[in-house]
Amino acid sequence: MRNGQPPVLVLNCLAEVSHLQKLAPDRYVTFASAPPIPARNQLRVCYPREKWVELLRELKVAENILIEMPLPPARPAPWDKVWHATLDARRFFDQGGETGWKGCIASIRLALEIWRDEIEKEEFGPPDKKLRTKAQRLDHLRHHLHQVAHLAAHSLASEWTRDDAQALLAMLSGLLLMRKP
Repeated sequence: MRNGQPPVLVLNCLAEVSHLQKLAPDRYVTFASAPPIPARNQLRVCYPREKWVELLRELKVAENILIEMPLPPARPAPWDKVWHATLDARRFFDQGGETGWKGCIASIRLALEIWRDEIEKEEFGPPDKKLRTKAQRLDHLRHHLHQVAHLAAHSLASEWTRDDAQALLAMLSGLLLMRKP
């Protein structure tokens, strides 16, 4: 329901003026002197996302994994194009909705294509998996992430969800974090 944003609780208050009249030692009657008056302003309570996740865990309502992937705000050429596409993906993700999710994934696809076509091709290594290096295994992940993201350009927006966009954006961010361009 938060759509990935920090939660905001909105409280509407009603005010009522009343008084009690004692009828007997253990008996009271309440008299309202005016009908309830709606509050003119709402009270908005904002929670930091981390505190909200902690509360959900304590209540055993949901388990969340918040992993911060600190990427620099910009990179020199030729990585700057990958960075711009990645930031576009994040902006589409923040926009939300079907077109936001699809836009996020399409931007991920673009970032991966620029990475492959303008910076470095994937190096898959030998057919024997045991002989592959860590970098070659990461290139396999990058290739397969591109294959999933490729579908966004050839499908309806309604086929993509927030979960799809979030998972693919996390994967791209993780690959960039490990690559350290």
